Amino acid sequence: MSGGAVRRTETVELEIAGKAVSLTFTSAPGLRQFVESVLTGADYPLVFPGIFEPHTIIDIGAHVGAATVYFKSHYPKARVFAFEPCSDSYAHLCANTRELDFVRLHRAALGARDGEARLYSGQHSSMQHSLVPNAENTDEGTS
Repeated sequence: MSGGAVRRTETVELEIAGKAVSLTFTSAPGLRQFVESVLTGADYPLVFPGIFEPHTIIDIGAHVGAATVYFKSHYPKARVFAFEPCSDSYAHLCANTRELDFVRLHRAALGARDGEARLYSGQHSSMQHSLVPNAENTDEGTS
């Protein structure tokens, strides 16, 4: 979007592990269903619930923080390192995780090589952003 265009946001509110959770993101087709799928555990089922307690979780491509919030809700003592290169998604990630302890956010992508790369914009949603050009993104992007 250009100039002063206003981006509409949506918020998903639900309960995870007995706590009220709220997650806000820039509205896009299909994004609400994706966020809900992550927050309800459909995308990332817990491994040995009540037995396995990870010390460290790395969220690569953290987007707006759905997985970070989900895992911190189930593993409150774990340290989470979340990486997200898209500025809009990163802003939501910061807001959505600001009250969580032991979460370190990084506005960066992780890859096989050091350096800078172009982040190609998704055709319809920030979930389609990629460092690799493909059918779901556009020629537009940022470095």
